[in-house]
Amino acid sequence: MVRFFIYALLSLSFIAASNAYSADKWLVNVKVAELSAGYKEGYLLVSFETEGGSSAFSNPKNCGRTSGNFFIVDPNNTNVDYIYSMLLAAKTAQRTVSVAVDANHCGTSGYEHGQSRPSIARAKL
Repeated sequence: MVRFFIYALLSLSFIAASNAYSADKWLVNVKVAELSAGYKEGYLLVSFETEGGSSAFSNPKNCGRTSGNFFIVDPNNTNVDYIYSMLLAAKTAQRTVSVAVDANHCGTSGYEHGQSRPSIARAKL
């Protein structure tokens, strides 16, 4: 009986720990609609559209700020320089890109524009 209780407790704690972080939400084959850089805190704001021209937006963390359908590329969450380079290349070449919207992090940089926006964690070109 004690072994069963310990086994059940360990199983439940493993399940709880594995569900503590949700999977990121990927926006696949989207185009960079707008890219804004130069903020003192080092973040970027970016919006995406589908190949058909409609806005592509996802908010898996239910972040509070969603105006303009902009995402933040937050230096407190990811390497801004690498993602900026990829997004700029995709925009310039008019190529599609796939981005992971972080399911566990809202923007923490840029009180005026970036804070509490859905955060981009990774990008694929």
